[in-house]
Amino acid sequence: MTNFVALLHGLLPKDILAQISSSPQDYLDRPLTHLGLDSLSTFEVLTRIEQDLGHELDYETIDPDSLTTLRGLSSLLGRNEV
Repeated sequence: MTNFVALLHGLLPKDILAQISSSPQDYLDRPLTHLGLDSLSTFEVLTRIEQDLGHELDYETIDPDSLTTLRGLSSLLGRNEV
């Protein structure tokens, strides 16, 4: 969880990050746009997943609808939680 939330640093306001860190289950299914991420920020998270976590993503098989929530982003890592 900590590694995934760390990927969001600099992309979300600190108060939102603190809320996600303290209660991640409450944020798993909220739209990323409601948290303050736009499409460019979402792409930055994908880049960080690859660079910081060393997890190569296959962009041809990613369902764009899975990129709309934290649960969807975390599923790219094979995790069910943030």
